Amino acid sequence: MEPAIDPQVVEYLRQRDGSKVRRWRDVETGMCMTLIALDPIRDAMLKTAFDAHLNALRADGSTSGMAWRQVEVEAFMRTIAGGVRPTQAGAGISVTGGRRPISVICVICGRPLMPTCHRSRRMPRPRCRRSVS
Repeated sequence: MEPAIDPQVVEYLRQRDGSKVRRWRDVETGMCMTLIALDPIRDAMLKTAFDAHLNALRADGSTSGMAWRQVEVEAFMRTIAGGVRPTQAGAGISVTGGRRPISVICVICGRPLMPTCHRSRRMPRPRCRRSVS
């Protein structure tokens, strides 16, 4: 008898497979547009980083007098550029940036998650790094 597949795992895999980033330039306005569709785990990672940058901007007072929309854009740009820094001229970029990447924390042990879950070893899903039997 084959074990039953958890419907939540199936839903997460569907969402993960549907995640995408699309970029284009609007013909009418000339504005560069970016659409990001993320599964809930990746979105939680983005939200955590974005909120941290947004709160840091608000706390340092450098955004006083700026429109809220512009504060959000600045926080988003800092979120995206946070792990990327230019290297020597013409040599490209470094994605390490000297910062720790944002991670989602396991509710069981408080450590960063990995690609398989605690409950199921059958399907790839975030899991704690701690060995669980």
